[in-house]
Amino acid sequence: MVEKDWNVEMKVFFYFLIFFIFELMMMTLINNTHVLAGNQQNCSPYENETDIHRQSACSTDRPIKDIVSSLNGRILIGVSNVGVYYWDINSGRIINSFIAHGNSIAGISSISENFKNNEIITASSNGFAKIWALNTNQFKRRYCPGRILLNAKFSPNGKLIGIFVATKGIIVYDRNSGKIITEINEKKYGMSGELSYNLEFTLDSMNIIFYGKSNIILWDIYRRKEYYKFTDNTETINSFDYSPDGKYLNFSTDKGRVGIWNFYDREYLGAIKVGKNIKSVKFSNDSKLMLYVTSAKIGILDLKGQTKSKITSQVEKFTNAIFTKDNTRIITVSSDDNQDSTNYPVGDVLKIWSVYDGHYIRKLQRIYQLKFRP
Repeated sequence: MVEKDWNVEMKVFFYFLIFFIFELMMMTLINNTHVLAGNQQNCSPYENETDIHRQSACSTDRPIKDIVSSLNGRILIGVSNVGVYYWDINSGRIINSFIAHGNSIAGISSISENFKNNEIITASSNGFAKIWALNTNQFKRRYCPGRILLNAKFSPNGKLIGIFVATKGIIVYDRNSGKIITEINEKKYGMSGELSYNLEFTLDSMNIIFYGKSNIILWDIYRRKEYYKFTDNTETINSFDYSPDGKYLNFSTDKGRVGIWNFYDREYLGAIKVGKNIKSVKFSNDSKLMLYVTSAKIGILDLKGQTKSKITSQVEKFTNAIFTKDNTRIITVSSDDNQDSTNYPVGDVLKIWSVYDGHYIRKLQRIYQLKFRP
């Protein structure tokens, strides 16, 4: 009788042990779902990959969220709520488009390029970051860290992917395996909402740069720790950029200043007051000029803070701007309140301006004018 009771207790113990191990395995699997990036398995209930990226983007897909220039400077690539668009800069026409993220409510937040491998990556607030073959629109792989994705970028060597996840922080993935290399906690560094989505890799792809509150942080990816802190204790930083030659960091603050650091020497070179509500700052591709964006104007500065030219508009509100590859022109994104024949807002407009004197050159085709399937 005693032996029988002991057998019953052992069976109960083993049942609980097996159940515990099973639960532990399931929790581990759930917590690491975002590592299973890139295969055809649907890692989120919000979207099915099957044929969505084979469709052309639609003409009602109006706002332009982000833009990049192609390596030869002839093509502009931009993203809107669900679509990716290719503009021929010389003719101004849309020459290609496709749907990249099917949940139009979510919206694409950013686009980044890796011209060495002829790839682009798009990030969306439905929790996906996706890699596409440049020009052919072929879907290659995806990453699923979940929640709202604010930004995704390739490292210069093309081997890493940095993704900014809202309310969580930055995750750096191995591009091929999908494994997480490092994670940076949002709360620790005070990354506040959508204004803090900037992230950049250093030229050697060994560090990542981001900001929070009054600091720009240099993070060692493989040692998984902070390496250096560029500090401006007086004002809150709301944007920054890393120069293409790797020598400088610029930034803007909530008080309307634009400043610059010598990246290698860690030397603060100063800042100037340029206006209120600065949205972003960017370097030119030769690292000799920089621009800042406000709703009312685009300012072009040299590295000493001297104004070279300004772009202004009485109608549109500027939201973004980049230099062309030859550094002679600037492409701006702006919005207005006009409507088309169906009383639908016509959305954002792309314009090209001269760097030297700020004069208007031409307008690119608007998305709402796309009446065909490229």
